[in-house]
Amino acid sequence: MPSGRRGGIEGKTFEGLLEWLDSDRARAGERYEIIRRKLVKFFEWRGAAEAADLADRTIDRVSLKLEEGGVRREENPSAYFYGVARNILKESWAEDAQRGRAMRELTAAGSPTEWSSPAGAEATQRMACLDSCLSRLAPNSRELILTYYRGNRGEKIESRKALAARLAIPMNALWIRSHRLRLALESCIQNCLRKGKP
Repeated sequence: MPSGRRGGIEGKTFEGLLEWLDSDRARAGERYEIIRRKLVKFFEWRGAAEAADLADRTIDRVSLKLEEGGVRREENPSAYFYGVARNILKESWAEDAQRGRAMRELTAAGSPTEWSSPAGAEATQRMACLDSCLSRLAPNSRELILTYYRGNRGEKIESRKALAARLAIPMNALWIRSHRLRLALESCIQNCLRKGKP
């Protein structure tokens, strides 16, 4: 039986969700758990790195729509959840793309996987500055930022999952750490380029 709180929803909102799933509280709890497990699998099958978080985000959004009266009570709950899950997945992909763009903007040479083949004097200088700035990071921070951006889309998802598991932190916390490191690297590289030498 689920508790009165799950993810970002609580109290009356959560109770409204359970009531929509089934008038019998015990059956509603069972249906809730089944739907959540299926949502997690839905996101996993589509390569989402944060499947459980995305499932909870889906449940939160459906619950709030119910509370606001945006869902017809006769609507099929499973079908409605999957419709919302598809939208959440698209949003997640857009967020991933935005994060990737942010990292590519770190240097003109692109993301860390592209930094190994810069062209021209400016790119060579930028690469030297990047190497210098990376060498100033603590070894665990250097490993984190390089691992976070290594590989293509599918490889990144798996390596980030493994990295988060190794660090025993959620994926969102991993993104926050990598974002802070990226900002620190960006600042260091800009200072280095202004001085004209690493």
